[in-house]
Amino acid sequence: MTQPLEEAPQYGWRFLLEAYIDNECLYFGESDDCLPRLLAHHCTNVNVLDYVSDAGKKTSGRVNQLPFETDSVDTIVVSKPVVNSWITANKFKRAVNWFQELLPETGSLILVCPGWPTVLGLVGEFNTGSAQASTSVPAKLGGATRANPWAYKKASSEGGFPTVELFTTIPISHGTSTYDITDTDTVKTILQSGRDGPAKTLLKKSLKLADKANVLQHCYPEYILACSNKPPADVAVSLTGFVRHGTARTILLKKEGGKLKQIRKYPNRPADEAITQHESAILKTIHETCQPSLRDVIPTGRLEESQFGDIGVEQPVPGSPLDMHISKTINSFRTVIRMGLNWIQRFQSDCSTAQYDSQPNLDIDKLDCDFPESLFQVKGTIVHGDYNPQNILVADRTVSGVIDWEYSSEGGNRLIDPTFFTLQVGRVLFGDVRRGFHELYLNNSEFNTVLKKAVRGYCDRTGLSEELFLTAVPIGMIHQLNMDVERDSLCVDDPKAEEKIADIEYIANHRSETLEQWETAVSTTYS
Repeated sequence: MTQPLEEAPQYGWRFLLEAYIDNECLYFGESDDCLPRLLAHHCTNVNVLDYVSDAGKKTSGRVNQLPFETDSVDTIVVSKPVVNSWITANKFKRAVNWFQELLPETGSLILVCPGWPTVLGLVGEFNTGSAQASTSVPAKLGGATRANPWAYKKASSEGGFPTVELFTTIPISHGTSTYDITDTDTVKTILQSGRDGPAKTLLKKSLKLADKANVLQHCYPEYILACSNKPPADVAVSLTGFVRHGTARTILLKKEGGKLKQIRKYPNRPADEAITQHESAILKTIHETCQPSLRDVIPTGRLEESQFGDIGVEQPVPGSPLDMHISKTINSFRTVIRMGLNWIQRFQSDCSTAQYDSQPNLDIDKLDCDFPESLFQVKGTIVHGDYNPQNILVADRTVSGVIDWEYSSEGGNRLIDPTFFTLQVGRVLFGDVRRGFHELYLNNSEFNTVLKKAVRGYCDRTGLSEELFLTAVPIGMIHQLNMDVERDSLCVDDPKAEEKIADIEYIANHRSETLEQWETAVSTTYS
C-alpha cells in the first residue's frame, strides 16, 4: 500500500536541494514510499526501482543493473535503507561509481546516508527514527567506520563528481531542521534554540558536546549527500539557508552573508496550499487595518506561484524566539509572561471585530468536555492561533515580531491566544502540557503567584473575568485541533490527535480545582 502524503514533512529537505533535482528521475528505494510522488513535483518523470524483490528479499547487491531501459537519467535519489545496506556490505563506493555511469554531464545524485549512530542502532535513544534492519555485529562495526562525512565525500569525489555537498537532518528545535553541516551559524542557532522534550534534549546535549570537541560534523545520525556533475558555480545559488520541516509546510530560510534575507513557505502536500493562501489573506488584513506600531511587528509577504502550489514569501522580522529566554528563574518567567500577555492584549484592542465567534467547535469526536455558553459571548478578534514562545520574537526586551499565522482566524474567540500562550510557556518550562498546566495553574507556587498577577492584569485591561479566562484555558488547543481536522492535516484517530484530546480533557476536567485554587469571583463581565 502506498504511504499517505502525511509522511511528506520528513522529506522537506527536497526544497533546499531544488538545484539538484530536475527532469528524468530515478528513485532507488521502496515502491510504496511517498517520496517518489513528492519528487514528481520537481521532475518530469520519476521511475522507481524497488530494492525489495518479489520474494521480499533485499537486492542490495544489485548495484550494476536496471530492470528497465532508459535513455537518460538526470537525477538519482537513493533512500537511507538502501544506502545503509551498501555501507554495511562495503558496496557504497561501487554504487556511486555505477550511478555516475548512468548520469549525463549535468546529472545529479542525492543519497540519504546513515551516520554511525544509525548504523550502530543508537538512533532510537534520541527518537530520531527507527534503527536499520538487524545486521551482524561485525558488519555494523565495519559499516560504522564508513558512515561518516569524510568517507562519503571521498567516495563521491573519486566517483568523478565535481560538486559534493553534505547536509544533515536533525529532529530538534520544535521540529526537524535540514542544513549544510559546514554552516556554523545555523548550527549555533539550532543548538542554542529553546527547550525540547527529554529525548531531543538528550540529542541536543550530545551534539553540543561533539561541537565543543570539534567533531560535530562526524556525529550526526543522518546525512544527505548531494552530488552533481555540474560545476559548483552552476549548482550554488546566491542565497544559502536551511529548512524547517512542519506538519503542513516546509519553511526555507534563505541567508546571504550569514544574515536571514527571505522566508519561503512550501506546502508539503497539494492540499496544504490553502494554508498559505489563508495566512497571506490574514496578514494582508492586519496590515490594512492595524496601527503602524503593530504592523511593524507582523511579517510582510506575498504569494508566489510554483510547481508545488502557491508559496508564501516573507521578509524576516528581527529578534530571537522568546522560548530562548525562558528559564526556571522566577524573574525570567515574570518577564516572559508579561511580555506575551501585554502584546496580545494590545493587538486585540486594535484588531477587535464586531463578529462574535462560537469557536471552539466542541463537536470533535472523542472530545468529552463541556464549556459554559458565556465562553462564546466575548467580542471577536483576529486570532493568531499558535501564539507560543517560539513564534514570538524579541529584541531589547520588547516584542519585535510575531510570526507563523497559519492557524489564524479573522473572527475568533479572543481568549484563544492568551490562554494558549500560558500553556505553551508551561510546556517549555516543565516538559509537557499537562505538567506545565499543573505547575502554573494548580500548584501554590511562585510561578502560580506570578501567573495570577499577569492574568488579572490582562483581564482588568480587557474587561473579562478571571473565571472566564480560567474556563477557557484549553480552547486554543481545541482551535488548533479543529483546523488540523478540517484541513485533513490530522485525523482524530491519529495518536497525535488522541494525545491532544487527552490533554484538553485533562485541563477541562480540572476546571473546578483551578477555579478553587485561584479563588475566582463567580460574576462574569463581558467585553
